[in-house]
Amino acid sequence: VQNTYFKLHSVPSLGHQLVLIGGGFPELNPSLFMGIKDWSPKLIDSIILKCTEIVEGDTLYLIEMSMMEGQRVREIWVSKKDWLPRKIIRTVKVASPLITEEVWSEIKINQDITDDSFNWKPTKEWNEEDSRIITGDKTLPKNSVAPPFSFLSIDGDTISLSDFKGKVLWLCFWRVGCPPCRTGMPYIQKIYEKLKSKGLCVLGFNCADDKEIVIKYFEKNKITFPNILDNSEEARKTGQKYYNNKVPLHYIIDRDGKIFDTYIGYDGKEYQEIEKILEQLDVK
Repeated sequence: VQNTYFKLHSVPSLGHQLVLIGGGFPELNPSLFMGIKDWSPKLIDSIILKCTEIVEGDTLYLIEMSMMEGQRVREIWVSKKDWLPRKIIRTVKVASPLITEEVWSEIKINQDITDDSFNWKPTKEWNEEDSRIITGDKTLPKNSVAPPFSFLSIDGDTISLSDFKGKVLWLCFWRVGCPPCRTGMPYIQKIYEKLKSKGLCVLGFNCADDKEIVIKYFEKNKITFPNILDNSEEARKTGQKYYNNKVPLHYIIDRDGKIFDTYIGYDGKEYQEIEKILEQLDVK
C-alpha cells in the first residue's frame, strides 16, 4: 500500500520479514549484517555456468545455482565489468511454484554512503500500520484447546487432530525449503523412535510443498512419523492461523487436547528443550 510503513525488528530475521511484506527474496540478505547465521553455503547442490550473453555491449555470464536438492533454483546474470548481478530469477518449487525476478540498474561502486541515507522519516502523508498484521507475532496460548483439523497425509489418507485424543502429541509445522526444518526433522525422527513406546505421538504439518520433493526428502532422511501434506486452501489458512509464517514451530499438546507448551525454531541441540517439556508429561 502506498504511503504506508511498518516498524520491524531487525532480529531474528529482517530478510524473512521483508519477504512477508512483499519484498521478494533479497539477494543481499540484510539479516547477515545483524549477525544471523547464513545457511546458504551448506545448502548449495551445484553451481553451473550455463552460457555467455552480450547485452548492450556488456558481457553477462548466466550462472545457475541449485539449492536444497533443487527445491530452490537461482539464475544469475553477472556482468564482466564489475562482477555484480544484472538480473536474478528465483524459482521455489512448492505446490504452486514461486518465481520472482530481480533486476539491478544504475549500479555505482565505491561510492560514499552518508549517514543521511539511513535517516528516513515519514511525513504526515505516511501512515504507520501494525507490523503484527504482516509478521504474525502470535502463537496459540498455553492451556487453550488446540483447534480441530482434518487434512490429507503424505500417504493420501486423512489425519485428524482427534486421532490423537488421550495422547501426548508433538505437532510440528515445517517446510522442506526451510533450512532449520531440514536440519531438525531427522532429530525429531530420532526422538520419535526413542519415545513412541513411551506414549509420544508426532505429527508434521506441511501445507506448502510439492509432494514429490517431500517424498524424496523423507526417503533420504528416513522420516517415518505421520505427516500432513495438504496444499488445499483450507489447510493453508489453518497453517497460517496457527504458525503465522514461522517455521519450524512446535506445539506440545497434552492428553486433554490442550496446548501444554510451544517451541519455535531449531537450536542445533537435538531439541533437548522439547525433551525436557515432554518429561513434564511423563513421556521419557
